[in-house]
Amino acid sequence: MRRFIRGFALGSVVSGSLLLTGRYIARQHFGNKISHSSPARRAIVLAAGDVPYNQEPPIGRARRKLFDAICWVETSNEINPPPGAARERGPYQIQKDYWDDACEYANISWPYEFAEVRKYSEYIMGQYWLRYGATTDEQRARMHNGGPSMRGTDEYWSKVQGRMNNEQ
Repeated sequence: MRRFIRGFALGSVVSGSLLLTGRYIARQHFGNKISHSSPARRAIVLAAGDVPYNQEPPIGRARRKLFDAICWVETSNEINPPPGAARERGPYQIQKDYWDDACEYANISWPYEFAEVRKYSEYIMGQYWLRYGATTDEQRARMHNGGPSMRGTDEYWSKVQGRMNNEQ
């Protein structure tokens, strides 16, 4: 049986995943509170992909403002929000089809549970925007909310834009 802690599967190696072991990795996520026999000490399984485990994806200051504003509008920056009405997941409330679409484009196979981890969600959002050609913050925010058609996203963009302008 696997347990998920903060979006990471604990257990044995699965196909296409990277096995990270040892005290260093365990401490990085769980502090000094784990024992030598705990599952976290033995192995932490992460999907390999393009985002290194111990690194944030490269995001400029302007893009950080956009991500922070979207996160605020979606979940008020809640760390572990409950799933949304359409079963969205994580701080950005990403739907499974969105996740799968971006994973396919990026040629990675991350489990949908990773949507609960901000840095993986941000990477997936970036891939989604690349896939559908979003080039401005407005297009990115509208596409995040309304998909590639961006229909019915006027109010959403207004909230995101307002939040971005209020965060100096």
